[in-house]
Amino acid sequence: MQPDFACFTGDLIEEAQHLPEALEVLRQIRVPLYGVPGNHDYWANVDFKVIAETFKATGGAWLLDAAARTADGKCTITGLSCQSGYRPELAPGTRNVLLAHYPAWMKRFGGVRFDVTLAGHSHGGQVRLEPRLGGGTNAYLTFPGYSRTIKSAATESSAPEKALI
Repeated sequence: MQPDFACFTGDLIEEAQHLPEALEVLRQIRVPLYGVPGNHDYWANVDFKVIAETFKATGGAWLLDAAARTADGKCTITGLSCQSGYRPELAPGTRNVLLAHYPAWMKRFGGVRFDVTLAGHSHGGQVRLEPRLGGGTNAYLTFPGYSRTIKSAATESSAPEKALI
């Protein structure tokens, strides 16, 4: 499978000394990468211009309260920084994807409904894959701070256990 693009929702590093190594990993991604910073990225006090250059080199963008349209024009990806009250708007005629670090921020946007919203910050993951006895995989989508969990089961034990999210 070849994705059209990849998204990153923050906390690339915790300490500035790890930025070069983290950016080297990102440079190996062979699809446009769109992303936003997380609170740990701010705390590391790194130059976001260096990160933005790495994302741009993939064909994507580091989105600080900004939006970018994918090369095929089918999606508009909007990214929120952690430091403003920026209110995103939907782009007509495209699929709208919102990237934010904090999941709880989705409540702030009232009637604005994106086609897909992705958030980070949970540090335990929002998607967990667990092998099942007898083969296959259970996939759990968890929503920290909310009262529901969605569970689905992959049934083909011979299929490779991959998730493209």
